[in-house]
Amino acid sequence: MIGTYGGGTGAVGKEPELLFLYSVFHIASGAVEIPIEYTHLIRLGRKRSHDKAGVLALAEILGFSQRPSVNTTDGDCTKMHSRQGNHAGYNGQIAVDGKHGLIVHCDVVNENTDEHQFASQVNQTNEVLGRKCETAVADSGYSDVGELEKVANQNITVIVPSKRQAADETPGPFDSRNFTYDRENDCYTCPKGNVLPFKRIERQKRRKAYEAGKSTCLTCEHFGSCTTNRHHGRKVTRLLKEDRRQDFERQYALPENQGIYKLRKEKVELPFGHLKHNLGVSGFLLRGLAGVRAEFSILTSCFNITRMIRLLGTDRLVKAVQAAVIGRPSLLWRPKTEAVRPFFAETVLDFWYAGKNGSRTPLRRIA
Repeated sequence: MIGTYGGGTGAVGKEPELLFLYSVFHIASGAVEIPIEYTHLIRLGRKRSHDKAGVLALAEILGFSQRPSVNTTDGDCTKMHSRQGNHAGYNGQIAVDGKHGLIVHCDVVNENTDEHQFASQVNQTNEVLGRKCETAVADSGYSDVGELEKVANQNITVIVPSKRQAADETPGPFDSRNFTYDRENDCYTCPKGNVLPFKRIERQKRRKAYEAGKSTCLTCEHFGSCTTNRHHGRKVTRLLKEDRRQDFERQYALPENQGIYKLRKEKVELPFGHLKHNLGVSGFLLRGLAGVRAEFSILTSCFNITRMIRLLGTDRLVKAVQAAVIGRPSLLWRPKTEAVRPFFAETVLDFWYAGKNGSRTPLRRIA
């Protein structure tokens, strides 16, 4: 079940010991390399933001990152919208095992919504597991149809509500759901019986627009209740992949899937509640995407240790880790980049040498 740090994926399968060992060696995700000239421009823009050189540097940063704004203190972060207001931050993602509540995969992205994360996070989780999960569950923040389709095309059951399902509001008399779609003529008919023909495709939002026209709506007795637009009258939109969205809505509404979705809150929200309220983690301490990913990996790994102690007990957990280190030492060192190194590898070695009453020279820790 998929969630973000500020919300989750469900993987069905492995026994708790194996899930834990997978998370031990794969939880630390790789970092995106930042070009040297980019970090140089950040420093220049921060120090000389008052003169021409600083302004030009900041303008080049915006062009390089293709983002509407860049924070000159931390060029990787993005503008986030939360209950606390607008602030600079990151978006933490976790994938949780539906049976044992273990974090199988974690990631941090610098996007302020979860819209484009579903397929990416599910695919990364499958890579950790070594096989495809059977069911992927997330909240309505992940309900982009294109993303859901990528996962469904892998023969994975997708249980994600649309935003209108999550709102759970009774549609009013002139809600777009009360307009009838004519597939043959590609038009809508309003509750009053007026036709809304196809007008244009809004490519940025990947949808079609249908408009009744001002002459129709201005003479209608329901003008003012149905619409107040005097230029083109009532407008109804339809996604280019509306049929797929309705398929996913029907799949989510199945009684058996409602039970699975209810489990999402118990499994996915628990780690966030533990980190925020029990450990008091209200934000990241490090700057830069690489550092934040490493920090989030450590936090999620600590949660997994706590969870595994509860599931297996300390003695059984230590024996499982010792057996893994002895049997598969190659798993100890698998960083994707030099910027991020698996913190858990050192934790495992500490377990191992503590059990043997030995000593060792520590590996180089995260810079």
